[in-house]
Amino acid sequence: MNYKGKLSYFVQDGDHEKYITLEIPAYGFEVEGGANRNILLSSTDDISLISELEQARTFKSLIVRIERAEKKFNWKAFTELKEIADKDITLNLLFTIERYSEGKILEGVALIDRGAGAYPPVVVENLIELDFWIPTAKLYRGKIEGTTLKNHKEM
Repeated sequence: MNYKGKLSYFVQDGDHEKYITLEIPAYGFEVEGGANRNILLSSTDDISLISELEQARTFKSLIVRIERAEKKFNWKAFTELKEIADKDITLNLLFTIERYSEGKILEGVALIDRGAGAYPPVVVENLIELDFWIPTAKLYRGKIEGTTLKNHKEM
């Protein structure tokens, strides 16, 4: 199995959205609290993924790591998340992990929180750490197309 993770967020301001960044490719993730694990998407398995996402929900914490060398990383997101953290703005967070076999997507898992908060992002060696508190996170399983869940079930 192969896995790909993506982080998306936006801030709702009245009738319009601002601070929108979609599908930041994730390198790995972990949770502050609970078991001391660092999930690398290049070398994990279903049990470790689901267990750590359950820990994220329990401990209301999610740290997503992005490779600095990742060409798709938008540094505007770094600046936006710093501003969101500094102003203590609530955001909508979507963290998805897609499972692939022989290049075909099988299904995905999504962690969604519509009341998330962000800590200022940091650069640690060759990684960018995006740290969130997720007080009302829910987990879903189903097909993922971009930022849309299809035929999903809450876990």
